[in-house]
Amino acid sequence: MKGNSIVPYNNAILNYLNYLIIQESDRAAAGKPRSEPDATKQQRKEYDVVFEVLTKELEPGANREVPDKDGVDQLVNNLCGLKHWGKRVQDIKTAMGGAQSTAYRKRTYRATKGGRQSSRQGEP
Repeated sequence: MKGNSIVPYNNAILNYLNYLIIQESDRAAAGKPRSEPDATKQQRKEYDVVFEVLTKELEPGANREVPDKDGVDQLVNNLCGLKHWGKRVQDIKTAMGGAQSTAYRKRTYRATKGGRQSSRQGEP
């Protein structure tokens, strides 16, 4: 991911979450309503876990193989089996297959008398 992306993770999010925790703690200390520093602290913990996973996976020497066509098909089929997003992934797969088949359709044009062009599909 690190080799194929501009920024694999965003350090500004961590700074922003820390800022929110301080702000919400100050609001709670002042007795103002709707301050939930615990919820923001939980978000921070979740972000820390994601950050650690990304950092570990992006370390130099982390040996990752690029899947071949069959491996990609297997990954896509696994995604299609997801409980909540599987149907959407299947719809995207179907739409992409249709778009690719129309994008590479061969069309030939022949000039006729009077300057008009006619289109005949499939003729060389």
